[in-house]
Amino acid sequence: MITNKLNILKAMKRQITTVSVLLIVFMLSSCGGGGDGATGGAPQPNGLVLTLTPIASSLPANTLGYPIFSSSPFFTPMNVRVTFPNGSVAPDGTVVNLTTSNIEVGFLSVPDDPETEDVNEFASAWITQNNETVGGIANFFLHSNATPGVVTYTASASSEGRTYFGTLNFTITEGPDPTVRQIQGVAARDSLPVNANNVDFYNGTPFMTEVDIQIRDVFGNLTNPAINASVGFPAATVSISPASSMYFTVNDDPTTAVNEFLTPQQTQGVVEIVNGHGNLFLWSKDVAADVTVSISALEAGSGFELSTSFVMNVVDGGSDPTLPSSISILDSNKALYVNGSGGSTAQNLSVLVKGGNLPVNDPQVNNVRLLIVTDSPNSGERLTGVNVFGATVQGNLINIATANGIATASVQSGTTQNTIIVTATTDKADNNVDNGIQDALTVVSQYVVSDGRLWALELTTPALDALTVNGPQTFDEDGNPIVVDGFPALEYQDGTYSLIVSAIGTDKGGNPALPQTVQFGMINSPLSGYPLNGAGEFVHSSNDGDPQEGGSGFSSASGSFITAAGGVQPNDTLIVLGEESLGNEDLESAVTVSNINSQTSITIMERFNRNDESGSINNDFGILPYAVGRAVDGNIEATAVLNENGLATTRLNYPVSQLGRLAAIYVKAQGTVTNGLVKTVTDVELTAFPGVEGFRGNFSNLIVSPNVIPANVSSAFTVCIVDSARNPMAGRFVSFSYTGTGSGIIDGQTSSGTILNATDANGCITTTARTTGLVDSSDSGFIFTSGDLTCKDNDGENIGICLRVSAAAGGVLNASPSAFATSGQKKIILTLYDGSGNVVEGAAISAECDPISGGSLGVLTGPTITDVDGLSEVVVLAALDGINTSLSGSCTFATSTGSPSVTVSFSGNDICLSPPSPLPPGCNNIPQYSVGGSVSGMTTAGPLVLQNNGTDTVNVTGNTTFNFPIQDTGTAYNVSVLTQPPGQTCTVANASGTVGNTNVSNVTVTCI
Repeated sequence: MITNKLNILKAMKRQITTVSVLLIVFMLSSCGGGGDGATGGAPQPNGLVLTLTPIASSLPANTLGYPIFSSSPFFTPMNVRVTFPNGSVAPDGTVVNLTTSNIEVGFLSVPDDPETEDVNEFASAWITQNNETVGGIANFFLHSNATPGVVTYTASASSEGRTYFGTLNFTITEGPDPTVRQIQGVAARDSLPVNANNVDFYNGTPFMTEVDIQIRDVFGNLTNPAINASVGFPAATVSISPASSMYFTVNDDPTTAVNEFLTPQQTQGVVEIVNGHGNLFLWSKDVAADVTVSISALEAGSGFELSTSFVMNVVDGGSDPTLPSSISILDSNKALYVNGSGGSTAQNLSVLVKGGNLPVNDPQVNNVRLLIVTDSPNSGERLTGVNVFGATVQGNLINIATANGIATASVQSGTTQNTIIVTATTDKADNNVDNGIQDALTVVSQYVVSDGRLWALELTTPALDALTVNGPQTFDEDGNPIVVDGFPALEYQDGTYSLIVSAIGTDKGGNPALPQTVQFGMINSPLSGYPLNGAGEFVHSSNDGDPQEGGSGFSSASGSFITAAGGVQPNDTLIVLGEESLGNEDLESAVTVSNINSQTSITIMERFNRNDESGSINNDFGILPYAVGRAVDGNIEATAVLNENGLATTRLNYPVSQLGRLAAIYVKAQGTVTNGLVKTVTDVELTAFPGVEGFRGNFSNLIVSPNVIPANVSSAFTVCIVDSARNPMAGRFVSFSYTGTGSGIIDGQTSSGTILNATDANGCITTTARTTGLVDSSDSGFIFTSGDLTCKDNDGENIGICLRVSAAAGGVLNASPSAFATSGQKKIILTLYDGSGNVVEGAAISAECDPISGGSLGVLTGPTITDVDGLSEVVVLAALDGINTSLSGSCTFATSTGSPSVTVSFSGNDICLSPPSPLPPGCNNIPQYSVGGSVSGMTTAGPLVLQNNGTDTVNVTGNTTFNFPIQDTGTAYNVSVLTQPPGQTCTVANASGTVGNTNVSNVTVTCI
């Protein structure tokens, strides 16, 4: 059976962040309905016809959570026309009700009523709302929410006691990328040399660099900001700190007598933005410093403030910037594809030349020579660049010039697959390659040119955030989804998990395969041996599979395709693990069964690859591992498209009742043409449905009951494993080791080993432990592990010995279970042993429980007198669930003398983490994050006192980082200087904003 490829995937948590707008929800009620006619039948002659007509045919999803404003791209007007069947319009004042079917996809609003000053009806989000007709038309607005999809808007109006309906299915498409940077300053360099002698401008000056200010809309398109009121045109505001080290200028205005490129020398001012771009020129002064350049603008339409900043280093070079001392290639080793493949046939190439630690001065000559050679004959591969005279040059060898120390060119592929080697050279002697090269500095880079056709697929899963616990989300009072410890707060778990599964596609040259659709699939049945023997084994599987190279036949000498587990069925999936055998990688397959010919032979619908990558067919006969089956317990999203990085991602969904169960996942797609036939590229991996780790701050645990047993006798115990969502982990093997005096034996294994059976469907396994030769009361017992999991206390810390062995003369009292993680009535069985390990009958047991502030913990019934088996029963009532907290405590049980005794621990849950709906009073599940940043330029010990929102303060005594107390997501922050340090003035950049779903760390305080 196939066991050698099992790779149990670790469960990882996944942060889910969803943006949603304010929901003002009204109770929806309606009269009887009937499609587009009267209740109970077709439209009557005196009925109404409702026609819904939006201006836009679709809207993008509002993934950024923009509020409603007049020029927002996330809404469209819609008219509801109400007429009689003969075409005449309904009377003015006819009330039309409009309702959305899915508030998460789309909502609605109506024109603002100026008489209702306390609410703006247009800027409110409604599930249902009314408006009256004028000239047969009622006006509404359709709005997109954060989730793409199709939403149905239903309009209704009444006439003569009957209600009539009209509907519109409206599409909300994928929204803008939330990572789009709407404002940025793109600088040609990240440093300037100190202008110690205040040298005036000249062509090629090293003391100036240009910054391209870019303004974009939410979709990433270049656009102009709002008109700046102080200058009357679209502009960005720029400020520089410290002013002693740098100033800026702007483009020259030819209509003025002043050359604005040279003067005035500004540290605060505006830059005109045209077609989304603005030119800013930074000039160094004679003082070295790290200079913060801050840029802001108001977004057109919304009026939102956009801001960014970056640091430009004004440095003391310490060397001659006029002559090269180093050369390097920046944008190298990018993927290139042959002409006609559909992939990129050109890549930018940037060569950085430095003089010391500074970009070399721009010469008035060409100072970089680029040369390409190819492994195979040149098929059109070439370089293209611009020389110092502004002319375009092409060829295998070109001379070009640096600007601000960087020379740019492009590398272009040819018509065949090839390897391009690029050599960049500059001349240390005179920074000039036009007059020959006297003292060469060179650097080499390589580009692989391939065809982009899929050659290999490899299944993988992300290392983090790969697993989702499913269920309906809970929302705060503003309609925002609640996220706790990176996981959504759920009304309840729906009993399923979703695991992200990815596949990486490459072509034969190692470049990302070009975009194409790939198919995912999964089988996990019929299976035997799960859970008691672990993850299980496929019933129809073996290591003697023999696929017919280039054909549709498959055989296995040990197969029982007709009789075993009801037999293989048509349309089952046959997976062949060709990669397990060297030379048979081409036979890795996931194909569909068409016919079952015999116990040992089946036919597939497709054909196997020819396994002839070397030029001739390789047939190793019956040696390949295989399995046949179908998906029963779970599913996988079937198709995805390779992106520009050759990556395709899908989602595997499975029930928590099958955690630990074996599954085979596959991905396949059409690949290259080999020996005249199209190759099917496949990868198959065996896995087991994983549990989740870190769910809402919880931890997976291994629990042993009882947690203490008497020495030198045999005692039964139970080990249970649950994941962090408290779902049982079946099919897990548990290892043990014994520590302390004497010897410990479990399942016939002394000192260490593995419990024979795996955990059952309840995540538990029961067996017997026995010790011999333990004569003192020192710490002795068993340590249990399953993978990297062992026993933990209520705080998640490893406790070391899970099952203690006691040799105390007074005997042993143990409890099963020994710990509880939920509230409610808890039944506990106590067992009393004497010092020789014999059970004690007729003993009275006392109980004492911790007092719990805000909850309760106490004995409901018992403990009873021990019976003939030494057993006593007790029921404890634990009420330990809290509001915004979880409670814990313990109960201690003891004999009349006080010894032996045993302690049982109890803990509850924070009911606000997975609450009912609506939230219980007092819950505050809004995530909180800190606001902070860094301080630079302080030359004294301060103090510098910073303040946030006029209340919270922090004292800073030097150049360091700082943080204010945490505050709720969605709340505003405003950082200011309350007390300046002696002799210095400090300013704050990125001072204000709104706390999102992560810590704010970009507040910058600069002191001069």
